[in-house]
Amino acid sequence: MGDLNAATQHALLGHLAELHRQPTASRGEPAELWRVSKAGRQLRCIAVYLPTGIDVRLMDGADFRRTQLCRDAPAVETLSQAWRQKLLENGWAMQSLSH
Repeated sequence: MGDLNAATQHALLGHLAELHRQPTASRGEPAELWRVSKAGRQLRCIAVYLPTGIDVRLMDGADFRRTQLCRDAPAVETLSQAWRQKLLENGWAMQSLSH
């Protein structure tokens, strides 16, 4: 972290603290990041915390549509935002998360 500027360090520590407060992160259970729908279909973006990193998955029901392993939470955020933006550009609509 010594290579990061103070603002980036602060943001990263805040993000990690938030992940630590989430009970799913410590148990390896998936955390839903967002969901979109189009023509009666629904896609969910989830993060699964693994010993080797954080696996970001785009799920179509129980099926994987995409998956990519990230090394840290900021990489997860960047990747999931890129996936979501591409879907929105292709006519998908954001759905509210029901927790």
